[in-house]
Amino acid sequence: MIMRNFARFSTKKKPALLIIFLLIMQAVFGAGVFPEKSSLPLPGNCLIVLTTMNNDYRYITKDWQDSFQLVVENKGSTVETIGLKVRNNNVNCKNHGSSNTGNVELDLRLEDAVTGQAMGSLTLQPGEKYSFNLRVKVTQQEALKVWSCAEVTATPVDCPASAVTIKLYSFVDSPDAE
Repeated sequence: MIMRNFARFSTKKKPALLIIFLLIMQAVFGAGVFPEKSSLPLPGNCLIVLTTMNNDYRYITKDWQDSFQLVVENKGSTVETIGLKVRNNNVNCKNHGSSNTGNVELDLRLEDAVTGQAMGSLTLQPGEKYSFNLRVKVTQQEALKVWSCAEVTATPVDCPASAVTIKLYSFVDSPDAE
């Protein structure tokens, strides 16, 4: 009935009536008629890339520690705040040339590539890259000739479903191996 009566008005009055109709709908049914913010990411957003600058494995010998150089890049079209996390994952990693049986957990720390300070999140402009390090350190020097697997994850705060993960492998060798 309302729509039939609405159609009889001239086309000059329809836009004004449509606005009035939508305002009444919002007042009656609440703010859901005009959502302020979409809960879905817009196309081109949350495109995060995580790569290693060198290879994905390290042989730990001298000083019982080493580091991986990583880069996270915002390839999206909006500013992104990115959470960075690292964890030992010796269950779901396949080592280079051997099984994951006997893998050890290492001390893992994400560090700023310049200052060496511990880090956990950062904000990147569209197209911006950020370099950081994953420092791996042997916590017990008794296990030799064993692997460890670390998993680094970069998660955009506004769209966690777009998280990216990279697996990095460390082989704990003898300290006098070269």
